[in-house]
Amino acid sequence: MRLACFTLMALLAGCTSPPNALLAHTAIAAPATQPTVELVPTVSLLPEPPAAGEILRLAADGVQVEDAGGEAHALDVSVQSTWRNLLGAVKSGQRTLLPGVLPPYPTLPTDLVAAATASGTGRELGHGCISSSATGERFSEPVSMIVHGSPATLKTALRGKQWVEANSRSPWNYVKMAGSVITRLWNEEGAPVSAMYLDGKLELYALNKNSDYVLARDHMRVYVGEGDTLHLATTRDLAATVTFHHPQAGTTAWKPKLEAPSFGHRTDDDCDHERDLVMTDLLASGLVRDWAIVAGHLTSPANVKQLADGTWMVGHYHTDGRVYEVWLDAPTKP
Repeated sequence: MRLACFTLMALLAGCTSPPNALLAHTAIAAPATQPTVELVPTVSLLPEPPAAGEILRLAADGVQVEDAGGEAHALDVSVQSTWRNLLGAVKSGQRTLLPGVLPPYPTLPTDLVAAATASGTGRELGHGCISSSATGERFSEPVSMIVHGSPATLKTALRGKQWVEANSRSPWNYVKMAGSVITRLWNEEGAPVSAMYLDGKLELYALNKNSDYVLARDHMRVYVGEGDTLHLATTRDLAATVTFHHPQAGTTAWKPKLEAPSFGHRTDDDCDHERDLVMTDLLASGLVRDWAIVAGHLTSPANVKQLADGTWMVGHYHTDGRVYEVWLDAPTKP
């Protein structure tokens, strides 16, 4: 990861014609209804909670940032804006947003949702939250889908809907990812995801879709559960974040204490929409034998809060708490 970071700085330093204007992100107070979340420094594209001024939402024409009064302001997603933001981050030493563009979420047919809801009535499924720590100290998004089927069948079902497997977390893959973000010469669709754990275990594999030069993307992590079950944690990255740390105070110019840049992603706070996207693609594969919408019981209660309307906040993620249980048929051989 550090190799990728220093490659990023070298590419920036080699720019002969940088834009003159530097775009600084303005701090905006988060609405009072938002939960208080500790901001954890990131080193390898960890999903980040929103800081002040980073309340994002997806709009039909891109990503918007919302101020304390609820007014939305569009974020520039052009290549020129990405360069301005990167150069501004180098100058300021503060975290900067690099938003991307993604298609709107699909909507599941109401008749299918009604049938799946009826099928799951009276049942409850326990599901955990993934964590950036193997010991479960910092919980992130919850598992939203439990699939009965083999890992290969799940890959086959989603491959036809342009889901691609994420690459390993190697220095070279991080270099390629950084180059994709900076140059926009290629789209690193298989860019790696950060290491996240479920019950102390890393994901079996991860899948990406709709990558916009890794600035924004849909992605899921797949974990092995009990029996033939696979547990899916699904999220949408709305914007990449980067911080170029300035030398710490008290260091000398000839011997500064430098830190590698920190990278991360700002994810959509509502993780239910991504769950519906994955379910839509699974249904389109023709491999879904049955599915049900089941009441969920979160088994990782560290930073979980139930709201007055019965929905849940897990850190900064919002969910209705339901789990999609899916049974897959193995694809038939031609």
